Amino acid sequence: MFNNLLRIFKAKENRESVQFFKEGVIEVACIFIRVGKLDNHLATIEKEKIKALLIKRFDLDRDILNSILTKAEAIEVSINDNVQLTKKIKQHINFEERFELLKDIWEIILADKIKTDEEESYMRLLCNLLGLSDKDNALARKDVLKAHEKK
Repeated sequence: MFNNLLRIFKAKENRESVQFFKEGVIEVACIFIRVGKLDNHLATIEKEKIKALLIKRFDLDRDILNSILTKAEAIEVSINDNVQLTKKIKQHINFEERFELLKDIWEIILADKIKTDEEESYMRLLCNLLGLSDKDNALARKDVLKAHEKK
């Protein structure tokens, strides 16, 4: 009986994991982590920003968030190619929402108040891979900077 209960809970957990993967949360989390590491250090403030943005964007609870982040960290380390990640993101996040995603990524970059050339270059590449323009990139950065000034 106990084994049957355990199987039921594990099956539910696996369905939840598959569902989140289908929705693109793992890929978005991978990109968020990758962006946070661009300056060779994932600061605590960047980690907290990543968690907050994932919770907001995907309406996650903390337990599922930790599971997703663990999977995303493992995937991010093993994938060298941004195309695989952005291809999945484009499948699950419509074009109109990608600009908001871009702003979320700028939130992570600017969380530690340091913007490097590597981060700028990566954002130009990422915009292109997401089907957005350099102008979209500049507007997203400007919106985030403006929001930071108001705080």
